[in-house]
Amino acid sequence: MEDSINENLGEKIQTLDESNIQKDYASSVENSLGEEELFSDHLESTKETIGVEEKEDEVVLDVIQCISEEPINVVGFDSTEYFTTNKTFSSKENVTEWCREIGSQYNIVVVIKKGVNKNENHGGKGSAIVLGCERGGKYRKRNCTVSPSKCRKGTATKKCGCPFKLRSTCVDASKWNLIVKDGHHNHAPADTLLGHSFAGRLSDEEKQFVIKFHEHGMPPRQILIALRENFKKNASTLKTIDNCIQKHRVFERAGRTRMQLLHKYLDDSHYVTWNRQNSDTCEVTDIFWAHPESTLCAQCFHSVVIIDCTYKTNRWKMPLFHAAGMTSMGKKFSIAFAFMSAELTGNYEWALQHLRSLYSPTNLPSVIVTDNEQALINGIGIVFPDARGLLYKGKVSKEDGEEEEDPIKDLEDDWRRIVRMETIPLFNMGLESFVRKYEKRYPEAIKYIYESVLVNKEFFAYAWTNEVKHFGTRTSNRVEGAHSVLKRFLGNSQGGFVECWQQMHKMHESQLVTIKAKFQQTLTFMKHDHRIDDFKSLHCHISQYALDFIISEIKRLEKSRSIAENLCGCILHKTHGLPCAHMISEYRNQGKPIPLSSIDSQWRQINLFPHVSRSNVVYDYLPQLEILRRKW
Repeated sequence: MEDSINENLGEKIQTLDESNIQKDYASSVENSLGEEELFSDHLESTKETIGVEEKEDEVVLDVIQCISEEPINVVGFDSTEYFTTNKTFSSKENVTEWCREIGSQYNIVVVIKKGVNKNENHGGKGSAIVLGCERGGKYRKRNCTVSPSKCRKGTATKKCGCPFKLRSTCVDASKWNLIVKDGHHNHAPADTLLGHSFAGRLSDEEKQFVIKFHEHGMPPRQILIALRENFKKNASTLKTIDNCIQKHRVFERAGRTRMQLLHKYLDDSHYVTWNRQNSDTCEVTDIFWAHPESTLCAQCFHSVVIIDCTYKTNRWKMPLFHAAGMTSMGKKFSIAFAFMSAELTGNYEWALQHLRSLYSPTNLPSVIVTDNEQALINGIGIVFPDARGLLYKGKVSKEDGEEEEDPIKDLEDDWRRIVRMETIPLFNMGLESFVRKYEKRYPEAIKYIYESVLVNKEFFAYAWTNEVKHFGTRTSNRVEGAHSVLKRFLGNSQGGFVECWQQMHKMHESQLVTIKAKFQQTLTFMKHDHRIDDFKSLHCHISQYALDFIISEIKRLEKSRSIAENLCGCILHKTHGLPCAHMISEYRNQGKPIPLSSIDSQWRQINLFPHVSRSNVVYDYLPQLEILRRKW
C-alpha cells in the first residue's frame, strides 16, 4: 500500500510546474520556520494540489522530511574559552573563587567534585581538585529499603550527566594551575542564577546581615529586599533567608528547651521574673516578667496603674496580662507582662501579687484603672485593698440594648454628656432628662443602663471620679493603645514565649528611649507659652506636660479676671495635683509666682531615679533588695 502511494505521488509531482512549486515551498519554509500553524496550512494546500488524502500520514511525514533540510538543534554549549587561562594561583581556594567568579558571569554554577591532598595542610605539590558543573554526575537513589509510599513527595534532581570538568593541580608549594578537561555542557545555559541553590548560598557577611536585621524585627521578605540592595551579586531566595534564620535559632538554643532558652534571655537581660507550674505535669501554667528599667519607671510614677488583658498574641491563645503606667510627660510605659492559663480570680491574684512586689511598701498605687472584668476587680480588691478603682464603661449602643441596623448615635452622645457632668446634682438631673427622652424609643437600652451601668457609676462618672487624683487617666485607652503597639511589634499571633519576649523587649527599649528624650527636652527647651512670671519657680523642675495644664487654668482665669474658691470647682487640683484658677489668682494677688510645693510629686519627677523619703523607708523592704534576695 505504502509503495503504491509513493509511486502515484511521484508521478503527480512530476506533472506539476516544478518552478512554481519550488518557489512556493521556499517562501513558505522561510516565512514559517518554527511556526507550526502556518506550515500546516501550506501542507494542506499542497496535499490538495497533488491529491493526497488526509489519512495517509506516512506520505505527509515524507513530504516534510523532503522539504526541511535544516539540521537538528542539539541542546548544549561550549564554555572552554571562558575558563582557559595561563594564570597561576596561590591556593586551591583562589582557584575555586576565580572559577566561580567566571562562572557567575555566564550563569554557570561551578562546584568541587573531588580533591586530593598530599599533606595535612590541604595542599602541597601533587595535590589536586576537580571542578565541575552542578548538573554533572547522575542521580544515586538513597535509602533503597524505603518503600515508594514512604518516600518524600515532590522531590527532584538537577543531575543530567553534564561532562564539564576543570582540573587544578599544585605544581609547587604555592602555585596552582588550571586545565580545562572538558568545556562542554549537555544542557542549555541558564538565564539567571536565581533558583540555583548553590549559587544562592549566603556568605558569612551576608549571614551576619540577615541575622542582624532579623534580630531587629524585620520580616524575611524585607530582609531579602535589603540583602539584594546591599549585595548586588546575591542570588538567594526567600527560602534561603528562612533557612538561615532557622539555623540561627537552633544555634541559639544550643540543646535547651524553649522554656530554658526564655529563662536564659530573661536572666541575661536582668528581668524580674516569676512562674508557676502544674504540680503533676511540671508544665508552666503562668509566667510573669518585668523589664529592669520599667520597674524603675513604676517606682517613679507609682500613683496610677492601668491593667488590662489582651488576646491573639501567642500560638497557645493564652491571655496576656498587661500593666502600664504614665510618666510626668504624659507618655505611657509598660510595667509588666504575664501569660496566664485562664482569666480567673486566682490567676489575676497571682499576677497582681508579683506586680505589687515591684513597688515599695510606702509607695503603692493609689488608683488602678481597669475595664469591667469581675475576676480582675476581685483580684485587685485582695491585693490592693486601699487602691481606688476606676472603670471605663464604653458607649451604650445596639449591642447593649435595641437590635437595630444602625448605632444609636444620639443616645450615645447624650449618655456621654451625662457621664462628663462634673457634679452629682448635674448628673442626676441629666439622667432624669435622658430617661424621659429615650425610655419609650429604646426601653431595652434604658433597662440595661439601670441594671448594669449605673451600678458602677462611682467608678466612671466624672461627678465621682473628679474627687480622685488620677492625673488624667480615667480610662484604659492608654493600655489598649499599648496593646496595638505590641501587636505591631509581634506581627502575628503564632509566636511562642521566646518570640513574644523578644518583641516585648524591643517595645520596652523603644518606650524608654522616648521617655528619656522627653525628660531631656524638658530640661533643655522652654516653650514660648511658658515664658511667664507665674512659672519662674517651675522651669526645669516640673514637666512641660504639667505646665500645659496650668496654662489652660490661667486662660480660664483671664477670661473671668477673678474666680472665687466656691465657684472654681478646683477640679484640676483634685484630679491632677496642680494649682487651679482660684489658687493662681491668690498667688498673683500676693505678688509671687506659683510655688513648687503646690505641684504634686508626680509632675516633679523628670528622671528615672525614684525619690526616696529617708524618714519613712525601711531599707530591708526596698523592692530591689527583695528581688535580689529572692533571686540569689
